[in-house]
Amino acid sequence: MARAARACPDHAGQPVFPGTDDSVCGNPHPHRGQRRSFQKPAGAVGGVAPDCPGDGHGFRRWDVKGDTIDRRSPSDTRWSLEASVGRMYGRGWLLLLVGLVLAACGPGPQTVNPDTYPYAGELRIGYAGPLSGSQAAVGIDLWHGAELAALHYNRQGGVLGRKVVIVPLDDQADSEVAVEVARRFVEMGVAAVVGHYSSGATLPASRIYAEAGILEVTTMASNPAISQQGIRTFFRVCPVDSVQGPVDAEFAVNTLGKKRIAIVYIGGDTYSEGLREEFARRAQELGATVIAAYPYVDGTVDFTPIVEQLRAQPPELVFFSGYYPGGDILLRQMYEAGLSHITFLSGDGSFEYGFLREAGKAAEGAYVSSLFPDVLALPAMKAWVEEFRTLYRYQPGINSPAGYAALQVILEGMRAAGTTDAEKVAEAIRNMTIETPYGPLRYDEKGDLIEQRIPIFVVREGKFVEWVPEGND
Repeated sequence: MARAARACPDHAGQPVFPGTDDSVCGNPHPHRGQRRSFQKPAGAVGGVAPDCPGDGHGFRRWDVKGDTIDRRSPSDTRWSLEASVGRMYGRGWLLLLVGLVLAACGPGPQTVNPDTYPYAGELRIGYAGPLSGSQAAVGIDLWHGAELAALHYNRQGGVLGRKVVIVPLDDQADSEVAVEVARRFVEMGVAAVVGHYSSGATLPASRIYAEAGILEVTTMASNPAISQQGIRTFFRVCPVDSVQGPVDAEFAVNTLGKKRIAIVYIGGDTYSEGLREEFARRAQELGATVIAAYPYVDGTVDFTPIVEQLRAQPPELVFFSGYYPGGDILLRQMYEAGLSHITFLSGDGSFEYGFLREAGKAAEGAYVSSLFPDVLALPAMKAWVEEFRTLYRYQPGINSPAGYAALQVILEGMRAAGTTDAEKVAEAIRNMTIETPYGPLRYDEKGDLIEQRIPIFVVREGKFVEWVPEGND
């Protein structure tokens, strides 16, 4: 049964789902940007924990060494390790009925109480992703998806008799920090890693995991070079950009009929540059002209120089290969500059609810490709969404199920192999079909999905609506 919503005290008209005094609506809150010093929690390792007495929206943050700590309220971070784990594992039996409904997309119905069951130790799985910085919102969504999967497996007695425990570290979507995170996980002796999120972070970290014999399943790192390294213990739950880029280009040129294209991308970023190249190559093969490619720095909030160049040399279509936030800001500033007649198409980096919220009316008619279908809109996922909201008190991010699916791949592989040995688990994964919220996943020898589909969405009345060819709807 759905719980009644009330208005968020900080954002008129935004509902929150009550349950505790610090329920949130998922939007930025008054303490945004504040910094305060505080004492290091005992035994802290990289991650986040609550700190903002009275509203529950603030976060503490510490580095991968557990040393440098500051007080920070990221604009879109919305929950915390201590709070979420406490609520998840303290409510095992209260969520029994929801757990039964979720059996279709999870490991099965609840059979034990995670609070009292005598597990034969812990099965520690690392989670690596951005828990601070501009991409923290999606990083936290993915982390919570993985945590929810861990809870579902623990309700069935865990995996190999052990309780699944997610250990999150913040890689800030930065390649150098990702290397530190990977080394920290090696020191901790985790059995596997869910992550990283970005291709730039995943590429260098993957080599460290491979050398240490640690299984890695990335959530959204889509650059094809990662799986071309010959690493046998690497997998991903998303398609690759050598598929996404051409699909986007064919949609732009063949379906939309656009021939003059400008590309906006993050200079030096593995994902952004890779998707740009794949898109441009296919678009040019189809007869389109890339009239300009404009690099920007991730985190940019003022796209005025690029907007002015678009005004001076107008394309028929702008292809954006960056992250959220980014495309939403560019699109809004194009709209304000009177360039709304230029068609906007983005890669999967903009497939976030925040893109819709922040771009506002400027997003109407924009196109966004995705690595995943919008499964949260399916009736079969209603109970999954409700449990996520019950645990974390905000609507799950559109890509939250990717964190869930990544952990499923790891744990189902361990179940099938009967061990946590990375090589044996990897071999088991290659020889099985794994049921996830995204449907069945099967893998090739490189750790890439055998079936890869790139859906494209159009924004209509503030929502992502999957585009279908005329006559197929």
